[in-house]
Amino acid sequence: MTTKIIRNGQGYEIVRLVPEEREKVLQALARENAGLFGVCLVDAAKALDGLTRDSDLVVQAACALFDKLATASYTVLADAVTEKAHRLKNGQAGH
Repeated sequence: MTTKIIRNGQGYEIVRLVPEEREKVLQALARENAGLFGVCLVDAAKALDGLTRDSDLVVQAACALFDKLATASYTVLADAVTEKAHRLKNGQAGH
């Protein structure tokens, strides 16, 4: 979701993330998720230490952890457009 409708003093306004804003949010999300997946791999390896040496099982466990912890890109984009809408509504500069 990269569009939000807000109410302003004279009616309604559509707020959109421009492609550059959307790309910036997605790049930050990719960096965050890459780091998070690394943590999930380490945690899965520790949790399975002594139980298995099968790297496929470790990766599967890491994926399951990641799935539970990762921020969905939809939510991050929705939050970004909501923040932009609040800035615009409050008269702050926004692009």
